[in-house]
Amino acid sequence: MRIFIVFMSLLSALSYRATWADTVTEPLEQRVEQLEQRLTDVTTHVEQLNQTVNTQVLDELQQLKLQVEALSATLKTETSNQKTESSPANEPSGAPLLLENWSYRPEKIKFNTYYAIDVALINNSGKDIVEFDARLNFRDALGGYLYSINLSRNLSIPAGTTRIDLGSRDNNRLVGEEHEMRKKQDKDIVAQLVIRRVVFADGTVARF
Repeated sequence: MRIFIVFMSLLSALSYRATWADTVTEPLEQRVEQLEQRLTDVTTHVEQLNQTVNTQVLDELQQLKLQVEALSATLKTETSNQKTESSPANEPSGAPLLLENWSYRPEKIKFNTYYAIDVALINNSGKDIVEFDARLNFRDALGGYLYSINLSRNLSIPAGTTRIDLGSRDNNRLVGEEHEMRKKQDKDIVAQLVIRRVVFADGTVARF
């Protein structure tokens, strides 16, 4: 009888211990599942955040690219306009005679005023030039007339070379606009070469 009581007591103790173990284990499993779910949620949130950040960065880079392209186009347009303005309107690239550069110095001789003007001309054709009829007009930055001269007609220029037309040009000192050149710097004066006729060494004549 005593043995039976002891046996039942052991069974009761084991049963209680198993019940207690189940009670302790169940919350731990739930906790692990909750932590796993939380980790999944955090991972998903981080991925979404990275995607949002990447999208914003890409958008900013695209906007910056568009701004750079717009600025580049503006600079090209301004450069093209400056080249157009600095190139004499009557000097197309295919013209046989081109103006390379010019310089001048006002001079007073007795009671008259002269402009000593040097004009460098380029033979842009493939043939020698023996004579030409051309005029050089000087204007201000707004296109206003300042002065003009007829170039030497008998200045021969071999093909592909540059010759300088030297000489003093009589200036009518009573015309105020012409004296405006004395008040301006070279960079503020626009020179325009107007070609009327060119005679080549082979006898051909080009008229404009």
